Amino acid sequence: MSATSAMCWPRSMAWRSVDPHSSASSNSGENRPRRPPVLSSRFRRASNRVLHLRFHPTECAAYLTMFLEIAMLHGLPMSYYHDKHTILRSPKKATIEDDLDGITPMSHVQKVLHDLGVESIAAHSPQAKGRVERLWQTLQDRLVKEMRLAQVDTLEAANTFLPTFIARFNERFAIEAMDPNSAWVTLEADTDWDYYFSLQDTRIVKADHTLSFGGQVLQITARSRMRSLAGQSISVRTTSDHRLCLYDGTRRLEYTVLPARPTTPAVRAASPEYQPEKYPTDTPGKPEASTKKGLTAKQSAYLFAGS
Repeated sequence: MSATSAMCWPRSMAWRSVDPHSSASSNSGENRPRRPPVLSSRFRRASNRVLHLRFHPTECAAYLTMFLEIAMLHGLPMSYYHDKHTILRSPKKATIEDDLDGITPMSHVQKVLHDLGVESIAAHSPQAKGRVERLWQTLQDRLVKEMRLAQVDTLEAANTFLPTFIARFNERFAIEAMDPNSAWVTLEADTDWDYYFSLQDTRIVKADHTLSFGGQVLQITARSRMRSLAGQSISVRTTSDHRLCLYDGTRRLEYTVLPARPTTPAVRAASPEYQPEKYPTDTPGKPEASTKKGLTAKQSAYLFAGS
């Protein structure tokens, strides 16, 4: 039986992306991306074979895309071997309520692996991931140089270049596994990929069967629901290509995006406050200052003297 533990550790590569439509020179700071691209990889330890390489704009999307493409091409592994990045392993500690309910705090990606039934093994040190660390040293040296020679200067061109690099890399460095039998778990043909390979959030449905998510108002259609969902909690899942999918349990719900509701500023009723007239001290005919009881200062002094 072949080993199915794997290492998936995206890292920022050292090459600089250049906008082909920009007239700035290659040494200008304007053509540098605000956030360096992330390279995701899947490495099979039994055969020393690279199964997946792809550049992504963000790291969370890198993991989701990698899990999805590996599952569609090969199937599910028994386990993933990775580092202790918070994307793959939640740093939160279980509260007393979580312990009573049997809930373990999980990150979004960690919950994806849990729902798929894939074991998540976290390495305690870089030395424990020695083989894949050596792979990253090779990629950060050989891959960057080959991309420079091929004049790859955009993320799209890099992803087009990677399949040929993987084929040449495996042809030179891959070995045959001791057990030729496959240990991949093949998914069913009717598997809902969006349900499993997506980021999960929860929303409460309003009385009119609408909910708000990401600044949008989503209306659940009547034909897609089997019961009234008013006041119920449903799952909102975001795929790696930024599509939203709604689920009642495992049942997919159809929805429409409502136009933004107009916001009218609140109009307050005019309530002018009483402002007493102010006179300069040297103005002749100045009215006497009133006390809290409505008496003038002279009347107050007279009453005080008479008492």
